[in-house]
Amino acid sequence: MTIPGKKLSASPVPDKPLDLAQILAWLKAEGLVRDPTPEERRLAAEWDALPEEGKQDHIRLMQSLVLDPPLSQIIIENRR
Repeated sequence: MTIPGKKLSASPVPDKPLDLAQILAWLKAEGLVRDPTPEERRLAAEWDALPEEGKQDHIRLMQSLVLDPPLSQIIIENRR
C-alpha cells in the first residue's frame, strides 16, 4: 500500500492471514486509523438507537443531496 509522503511498514505477520485485531493494531501503528472520540461514540450510539426506518429515511435524504460544488471538486481543492 502506498500513501503519498508516507512509507508503510511491512505487515506484522506476512506469512499468515491476519485477524481483525491484528489488522486494526497495524493500521493504528501506521497512524491510518484511531480510536473514536467520545463525541463520535455518542453519535454512533444515537445512530444505533434509531429504528431501521429512521436510518433508511436519513440515508435516502443524504443520497438525494446535491452539492455545489461537487464533493470531488471540494476534495481536489483541499489537496492543493
